[in-house]
Amino acid sequence: MQTSTLFTNEVIIREILKFLKDEDISLYAYLFINKYWLRLTTTLLWKKPFQNLKETKSNSLITTYISCLYAHCHDWLNEEERSMIYFMISSYELSSPFYEYERYLKEIPFKSLNKAVIQWFDHVYGEHDKKAQFTRNIELKLFKMFAKKSICIESIAIDFEVGNFSNIFEGETSKISNLKSLLLSFPPKMNDSYVLKIKNFLRGLQNVLQSLEEVFFLVDETERIEDDSYSYSNSYLIEKTTDEIIAFVNSQKHLKGFNLVGEENVHLNAKRIILPVLRSHVDSLTYLNIDNVDFGQMAFQYFEKCASLESLGMSSCTGLTTQFLNPNTTFPNLKKLELSLNRFNLEMTSLILKKAGENLTELEIDDVSDEILNTIVVHCNKIESLTISGRYFRGNLNLPKLRELKCLKRLELLYVADVHDVPKMERAKSEIKDTVTRLFDPEEFDQFYDMAKEFDYSFVSITFFNQNFQNFYGGSDNNEFDYAQCSLEIKMNNSVDSDQRGDNVYVSHITLKKQRSKIELKFKDLLKKLQDE
Repeated sequence: MQTSTLFTNEVIIREILKFLKDEDISLYAYLFINKYWLRLTTTLLWKKPFQNLKETKSNSLITTYISCLYAHCHDWLNEEERSMIYFMISSYELSSPFYEYERYLKEIPFKSLNKAVIQWFDHVYGEHDKKAQFTRNIELKLFKMFAKKSICIESIAIDFEVGNFSNIFEGETSKISNLKSLLLSFPPKMNDSYVLKIKNFLRGLQNVLQSLEEVFFLVDETERIEDDSYSYSNSYLIEKTTDEIIAFVNSQKHLKGFNLVGEENVHLNAKRIILPVLRSHVDSLTYLNIDNVDFGQMAFQYFEKCASLESLGMSSCTGLTTQFLNPNTTFPNLKKLELSLNRFNLEMTSLILKKAGENLTELEIDDVSDEILNTIVVHCNKIESLTISGRYFRGNLNLPKLRELKCLKRLELLYVADVHDVPKMERAKSEIKDTVTRLFDPEEFDQFYDMAKEFDYSFVSITFFNQNFQNFYGGSDNNEFDYAQCSLEIKMNNSVDSDQRGDNVYVSHITLKKQRSKIELKFKDLLKKLQDE
């Protein structure tokens, strides 16, 4: 009886599945326990099916969704579409979908949907003179189905590179009501008619969405456009549609989060956007993330007036000034702050930290000068998580000063090294050992480690970048070394990223992490392990 109750109690099953999902354990095995597990697991698996979507998976995904479209929204299709879909269903001997899978979708990345529909069409029909028209119509009708039928859509990402974007909020899709987050991605420069198309879309969007909690505006850097006469900034479209962006953002009733990400190494001139946003949502904003922008000598006081702000991220920014700044005021609720790779002067950075004050619990920063460390220790003494990133801290970090942060639970030091040949395992070990010995002397390490022995505590992370060689140490597999006798864990893993031109960049990460344990680890033990393995 107890077993039966356990395996049929929805509350218990949901909690178990939530835990398994968070632990990144495959949920598919739990589809076969019984009908209760099947139904609840299905709702989880179909919430974000477009994440990390590969071509083989996209074919089956779109097939399932089109089967749902044919089964539940048959009247939306014209005769030709019904005929083509019926051909697909008959050819593959598909039965009606077991669930209304479209009801569980939580996020719609429109570019991923567009790509998946095209890949699906190529797989099912191959070359066909109706491809462009058919895929465009099916894409819009799938979007319409999601908007009308899903009970939990919260986020939509729209890439203006996809030509079909201007039609997605027409008719019944305009009734979508529970959307919380919208991401708009601006591609490199298009012609003037495309600018007008985006402007009209943004104007129309004001009538469709007025209760968003968070908005994202991103400059797409996947391609940089150049011609013989002029080199265009990737920010061209976002700059040309600034008035419409501001009007749309200001139309939101209770906006909590605002994100603006400009072009890397070419700052977006963003003062015209940011100031109106801060003014119109001064009472509601709790989250701000602004990367790769030039504030145009904007005064910091406008951020400080956002009294509800809990998280503020500024990365690779410039142009912020201390003008009109009251040194005696602080953020009342700021808990998380990122200040990395900014071109602010020392006074600006120090004042922001002082205004964050003792409410701050998370900080990411790359400036570790004595003055900044003193400011952190004196004014931000409740910090629990500290990440120090960049090239410049190595050999220049005052570890004894960090020991004055009595609430510190997690310290992460990120050291980036550019490597121009294939790193061998011995070289990797040498890099770790060299970094550790520069960061710590034995007495400092032992004292600092002892202070945080009850916490998960990352103390060194090294990342190698290389554009030429795929076979880094250990090949493509992940390697983990676990030393229970001294509570040390070493993780080595490889991944592949892409640069702005789309070329592969092979990235290797090495992380030394103290496990949560009461077992002592001494500096000499660490060096011995690095030497032996």
